[in-house]
Amino acid sequence: MRSRVMLLMVVGGLIVASCGSGESTETTPEAAPFHAVPEDAVAVTGTATCEASWPGGLLTVECILDMSDPRVSGNEVMPDTHFFAAGLDARVWMVEEAVIANEGGTWRGSSQAAENLDGIPAGEAHYVGEGGYEGLVFHYYFFHADLDEKAELRGWISGGG
Repeated sequence: MRSRVMLLMVVGGLIVASCGSGESTETTPEAAPFHAVPEDAVAVTGTATCEASWPGGLLTVECILDMSDPRVSGNEVMPDTHFFAAGLDARVWMVEEAVIANEGGTWRGSSQAAENLDGIPAGEAHYVGEGGYEGLVFHYYFFHADLDEKAELRGWISGGG
């Protein structure tokens, strides 16, 4: 199981944005090409500044997303985060219901991630648009290299599906 957690860390942390055109951008140690990006996708990058709290004994993570596309910038709230793989030095976690809200509309979705042995998370999230974003899908990968710094996000917005 530990090797799967580390594999997810490596895969989650190795992302580069692509517009689905077949052209790739320069690959860095922190990034690798996306897979299965829809042809009509708009690539987005940005950062998240997050804070964790434990209301009622449940982990809630709240983030401010600062993205290259304002449609996916705003407040992200991930209540009731569930941890799995108890007893391991690293954790795997899942958020079953998360919300990103801004003036243009709302995104609802879920995310999953794994932490390395130092507690540094990497993972992915998938959201479906509501209101002004009805019919759109937002998918992103994140990597948090240093918990004292902003998390790096790379993803895309597509026309649904």
